[in-house]
Order: sequence, then C-alpha cells, then structure tokens
Amino acid sequence: MYGTVCGFIILFLLLNLTNTYASQMLVSDVWDGFIHLAISLIIPIVFAVISAKLINKVMVRITNTNGRLIEEIEAGKYDREILSQRDKARMLKLLKKEA
Repeated sequence: MYGTVCGFIILFLLLNLTNTYASQMLVSDVWDGFIHLAISLIIPIVFAVISAKLINKVMVRITNTNGRLIEEIEAGKYDREILSQRDKARMLKLLKKEA
C-alpha cells in the first residue's frame, strides 16, 4: 500500500515537472513528437513504477509482513480459503521468495 501511494505521488510530481519542461519544447517533426511523448509521459510512468516496487520491497522487509503470513499459512489459519495443497505450496514458495 505504501509503495502504491508513494508511486502515485511520485508520478504526479514527475508529470507536473515534465509537463512544464515539455510545454517549452517545439515539435517540428515526428521524431520530436516521440521524444516529447517519452519525456512527458513514458519516463515518469516507468520511474514511478520502479519506485513503487522498490518501496514495496523495502516495506515488506522492514515490516516482515510475508514472514508473518508464511507462519499463519503453515499453522493452518487459512486452510478454508486455500482450495488445494498445491495452491498452498505455490503461495508459500512465492512468499518465501519475496521474504
């Protein structure tokens, strides 16, 4: 959740910043149009997504969310929600990979 909110804030700030810069650019041909699009839209989105993923990874490490969830799944707390042992094994594998 932290990463998503921070990612949107970063995206908003970068879009405002690049919009100010891009509004001063002159587009005279198609190549300039692609550069204008990349600077004003694509680069901020990519940077915001990478930042959000990094923040999520750091917050999961700090809060040990996956570790607690792994313990609860192994203790059988979510057996009613998990349909099969195969799904349970896959969940545990993915959670341990991120933890």
